[in-house]
Amino acid sequence: MGLSLPTVELLFAENKYKSIEGDVGFIGRQTTYATADSIHFLSKKYGFGQKEGFSFELDTVTRSSNVGGGHLITDKALMNYFGSNSFSCIDVSDYEGADIICDLSDDIPEELHNRFDFIYDGSCLDNIFNPATALMNISRLLRPGGRVILVNHATWFNGPYTVFSPGWFFDYFVANRYEDCQVFLGIFSNTDELMYGPMQVYFSNWFINCHGNVPEFTYRVGDSTHFAHVLLFVVAEKGKDSTNDVRPIQMQYRDTTYNETTFKNDAIKIMNSKRRHFSLQSDLSANREQYGFIPLVLLGEGIPR
Repeated sequence: MGLSLPTVELLFAENKYKSIEGDVGFIGRQTTYATADSIHFLSKKYGFGQKEGFSFELDTVTRSSNVGGGHLITDKALMNYFGSNSFSCIDVSDYEGADIICDLSDDIPEELHNRFDFIYDGSCLDNIFNPATALMNISRLLRPGGRVILVNHATWFNGPYTVFSPGWFFDYFVANRYEDCQVFLGIFSNTDELMYGPMQVYFSNWFINCHGNVPEFTYRVGDSTHFAHVLLFVVAEKGKDSTNDVRPIQMQYRDTTYNETTFKNDAIKIMNSKRRHFSLQSDLSANREQYGFIPLVLLGEGIPR
């Protein structure tokens, strides 16, 4: 899927909260559906100072690079624009020029542990046969204090191997005592909205939706009602005491004592995070939004292609 314009905007919001820098790793090469004009637009919107004389490398490698008529920038160029020190792509083969060959569905070499300060996955987990193992390996790749952004499907669109619920991600990061985990849902109806937006974004509020399910969203065309598709945006930050290998048990099967003490306390700590993208309110426990999904902004709105 790559780095869609809604995802690029999410990166700008995350960068505003905490600069994206250091050693960056991407799970697979990613087509960035953004041009230099797109980046300048978002830089102004999020108060990110223009880098005078910065030259954006153009994508000539990834499978969808021709979509933008030869004007799409590379994934590496975007990370360099934010301030990364190094950039690496990890894949099971050298497809599209990945430089670290590694199967995340299996044990990864120890020299890759704690390798990156920032990791991005753009719809790779939903196309990996062992996604739980892959997620634990992504956590191993991440240094304490590092962040990961995971963008994967929650409904069947474009043929993923599997789809995910907000709870699948949230419970893993809580169980492994991450410092933060924010889960957003992006609603779209077709490929153009998926790649370019605008995409209505909701926040998954654990205080109300502790089961972590995905509701059914609809949209109308004339007199017809259609079910919309859902994309998950997950932002997680690793702490110094975070682990990688704890496998969460779904809430209804979880030990009651553990659920009402350790897990609940760790979840509340995360939900009280200061990371409040898109004017998300601070007191989430007081929000009684139906089904626990808080409508936020239209991601990707007005961004030039």
